[in-house]
Amino acid sequence: MISSNGGSWNNDSDANNKKVLTFKFKEPDIVQCDYEPSNRLIRFTKLAGGKYNEYTNDVWEMEISLTPNAMWVPCVLMFHNNCMVDFINNFNAKNY
Repeated sequence: MISSNGGSWNNDSDANNKKVLTFKFKEPDIVQCDYEPSNRLIRFTKLAGGKYNEYTNDVWEMEISLTPNAMWVPCVLMFHNNCMVDFINNFNAKNY
């Protein structure tokens, strides 16, 4: 998980947990989160000025380890008023 102040949170990795390692974001920024189960990777990408499909160079990737057949639950940490979360299925994701 990442937070708007650039914080990184990861129960699997002390190197990526409770540290300021990522990009910062604020309203009206949009942060897209992509999950690649085959690579055990979560990628966060900041979209420019809150506009869909306008990518910045701000990307944070984090490896995760999952126990086979374990339930995986995404979570979001919000510090500010007016923050919101949208779950978008089949979003026109950027190819990496």
